[in-house]
Amino acid sequence: MYGMADASRKARFKLASGKLNDQAGPKPDTTGKVKKTLAANSAHVARLLTGASYPPA
Repeated sequence: MYGMADASRKARFKLASGKLNDQAGPKPDTTGKVKKTLAANSAHVARLLTGASYPPA
């Protein structure tokens, strides 16, 4: 039977480095990198669309 204790238990698994996930150390700032990439890509698309007649009439 499934209970709340099962849902709140932290999962432990082994990473490719051989360490357990709770022993991996600090995590990289991937959110910041993703936000910068998203902003750069959005600005690029905006520049492309400025020169084009979009949406087509």
